[in-house]
Amino acid sequence: MRRLILACALAGAVVAAPLAAVASKAAPAAAAKGKLATTNLSIGGMTCQGCASGIQRQVLKVNGVKTAKLDHVKKSGSFEYDPKVCKPADILAAVKKSGYTASLAK
Repeated sequence: MRRLILACALAGAVVAAPLAAVASKAAPAAAAKGKLATTNLSIGGMTCQGCASGIQRQVLKVNGVKTAKLDHVKKSGSFEYDPKVCKPADILAAVKKSGYTASLAK
């Protein structure tokens, strides 16, 4: 299975299933109570699904970030986070740490 996923990724195919599992890092009851905030970013330099996966992994390491959904075609990302634990600047910093540019979407 790993070889198939790697082969697809190397061939430029979209590998959605593994990303969906990471992106849906379940937000506990806080999401149901509306305690999560959402921020949308414009991300520069993200050209493929591999780029999006790397950014997603880095952002999900930020304490308080619950979901990270990226779209390399639109060069954007939507992130749900606990505002009591982190802030949009922390998410921006994680994207930049991944080697990409980012700004709050307009």
